[in-house]
Formats: sequence, C-alpha cells, structure tokens
Amino acid sequence: MLFRSESDGSFEFLGLDPGYYYFIFSKPATYNFATLNVSGAATPEAKSDDSDADATGKTDRFYLDYDETEAAVAAGYTGNPKISVSNVSVNEGNSGVTQLTFTINLSGPAGSALNIAYQLIAGTASSLAGDYTNLSGTLVVNKGETSKTIAVMINGDTMYEDNEQFILRLDDPFDPNPAVVIDALGTIINDDPIPQISIQDYVPIEGATEGDDAVFIVTLSNPSQQQIKVQWRTDSSRSEEHTSELQSPCNLVCRLLLEKK
Repeated sequence: MLFRSESDGSFEFLGLDPGYYYFIFSKPATYNFATLNVSGAATPEAKSDDSDADATGKTDRFYLDYDETEAAVAAGYTGNPKISVSNVSVNEGNSGVTQLTFTINLSGPAGSALNIAYQLIAGTASSLAGDYTNLSGTLVVNKGETSKTIAVMINGDTMYEDNEQFILRLDDPFDPNPAVVIDALGTIINDDPIPQISIQDYVPIEGATEGDDAVFIVTLSNPSQQQIKVQWRTDSSRSEEHTSELQSPCNLVCRLLLEKK
C-alpha cells in the first residue's frame, strides 16, 4: 500500500484490497470538526462537499471495490488557527548588518487572509542605541498559508558587551482585547572578544623639563560597554599601586598622568 498526502489537504491510498474501510482524521490545535453530513448524505462517499468525520474525527465505514477511486471522503474543520512565534538568536557580527528572522506559524490554514499587526519592543537592545533597525507594520497571511517570516536587521560592531534582547510583539487578530498579544524574544549574541590592554612608552616631548607630567597612553584593542579599571605603578621599590578608570564605557584610550616629584 502506498500513502501520499498533498499540501492542499488531499491524500491518496494506493493498492488497497477490496473491503470496508473508515478514516480517522486528526485536527489542528484550536480547530473543531465541522458538522457531520450537513448536506444530508447517508454515507461518507455520497457527497464530496461535506464533512464525513464525527466529533472524534472518525468516519462511517465505506466499501471500496476493485479499480474504484473514492474521492468524496473528507473531513472539514471550523475555528481559528493558533498563532505562534518562537524565540530567535543570532551572532551580532563585527560590521554591516546580520538578519535575524522570526517565523510566524499558524496551527492550520485560515479561511481568509489575516492582517497581523506587529512591532519591536526595546529591551536591553534598542534601535535608539543602534543595535537594530526598528520595524513595525502589518503582516499579511493569505488564505491557505500557515507560515510567514519577519526579518530584523541587526547592526554589527566590535564592542565587547553582554548579550542583548528585544521583543517582537504581534497582536492577536482573533481577540479584540488589545492586551492579548503574542511575544517572542530576539537575542543578539555578543561575539566580540574581551578587550586587550596595551600601554605606550613615555617619550618626553621637546622642551620638557623636570617636574612636567609624564603621560602614558593606555589603549584597548576594541571598545567595551563595561567600565574598565587599570591598576598601575611605577617601577620603584617605594612606589605605590594606583587604580585608574577609563572615563567612559566606550573609551579606547585613556591617559595616565604620573607627576614627577
């Protein structure tokens, strides 16, 4: 026996022996089986435009003979599909843009086109901070479709930072309550290294005299969202240890002023 099903819901059983058969259908989440035999058909194969499954999904039995093709046994569904969207993550990248794609799924095809309003909600990531390009609009799911996508453009950089998140928020087109929404998290994964610290030698400028400050330039290999503290001391048996903070979380360069005494 060969079984084959198609995306439009049609199906085929090939190579069956003559005899009595019945079908048991399953239904998508949030759907119910349509009313049985609303056209008044006495048997499952009598009408092709009605639903032959009872509330459990089972049909009455029907007889299949040699060389017979049976095309009228079917199950109908009523109700609204359940809309879902999963959390997604993507590496940030060091430059340009990277696409983060949310996939919106319906538990079954809708009877007509759906308009689903959506927007992005800032979290630890935001469009104002330049983490991604903001989006809002209406997603159109055409009749018969069961999935659509929304792509968000993530901006790459070289800053060392925590993983950051934002929210994709969908309105539920089947619920008039505006408080009923469908949320999914988008996570931007930091892929930048912990900054390496280096310090330049102090070279007195022309005209420097005793008592002038010695300026040492400390450099980070890449910027950091976190504040960085540098402990330092001069190479002397009686020197004291000091701690300096880079002046802002994004500084690449700071200056340590050593006052000569």
